[in-house]
Amino acid sequence: MPFEGAFSPLHWLIIAVVALIVLGPRRLPEVAQKAGRAWRDFQDAQASDADPTDTESDATSDGTSDVARQVGGAVRELRRMRQELLGDEPPVLPPKTDDDATPPSS
Repeated sequence: MPFEGAFSPLHWLIIAVVALIVLGPRRLPEVAQKAGRAWRDFQDAQASDADPTDTESDATSDGTSDVARQVGGAVRELRRMRQELLGDEPPVLPPKTDDDATPPSS
């Protein structure tokens, strides 16, 4: 078989037909463009994380790590993409209180 891999051209054709049926001809190009942009942003983020010339320390002056800030940024980006794709607002979580941090007493 000339196309031995995860997806052959027939698989891609089936995926395209299902996407066309589910999304419709008006939304399909819009969703494909947003998915391509998200994929490009993901690859750019991976490339910047793997940069060996980055000499920034893992801890900032207030003790929080850069990783925590990056995770927070990624969560905000995912919420933004969800809102763009689905057109709805993500659920809002209640603010964390001091009671949440203390273990329950037995």
